[in-house]
Order: sequence, then structure tokens, then C-alpha cells
Amino acid sequence: MSVNLLDRWQKPGDVAPVSKLLIEKGLVTNSSRYLQDLTHLKLSNVTLHYSLASALSKRLRMQGVSAFLNITNVAYWYKDKSPAGRNGVRETRFAFPEARTLSLGLNLSL
Repeated sequence: MSVNLLDRWQKPGDVAPVSKLLIEKGLVTNSSRYLQDLTHLKLSNVTLHYSLASALSKRLRMQGVSAFLNITNVAYWYKDKSPAGRNGVRETRFAFPEARTLSLGLNLSL
């Protein structure tokens, strides 16, 4: 705000270059234009783990053998007006979409 706004009418009869401080409309007026339904369902993480039976592990000359699969950001369901959207309201706020990651691993105990 400018210092010049301090030199304004404050009481009836004041003589000043600025009549009064009045902000009727801001940059964004009250509107439902930017309201969005954020109802959503998100499947965030899925982890699958499998351990080989100890008898089978011993046949492979191992103490234990196991494998895992971990997936993040598996699925995201939401109401959207645009069929092109994939990440809901996050993309309309200029945020990066949530990346799906997949990790696969094998644990071997000698």
C-alpha cells in the first residue's frame, strides 16, 4: 500500500488529495468459479511380499529367499469435468502430477 493513501479523507470536511480508502473489489471476487468437488478415493501404496518355503530355500543352499513388489500412487479416482485430466485438481493448480513408482526386489539370506 502506498504512503500517499495516509493523506486521505478521514473525517467529513477533511481536505486531502485522496477522497477515501475504498476497496470494493479485490483481484479475485467471491465466486463459485474456482470451487471444485475434491471428493476422491486414492489407493496410495501396495506391497506384495512372498517368502519361499524353508525346505525349498535349503535346496538352493540358502537360509531364506523372499521377493517383494512395492507400488506407490497406484490409483486415484475423483470427479472431473475434463476427460483429459488424470490427477484431479492438482493439475489445475500447476502442480506436478503424482508419479507412480514401482520397486521390485529379491532378498537372499546365505
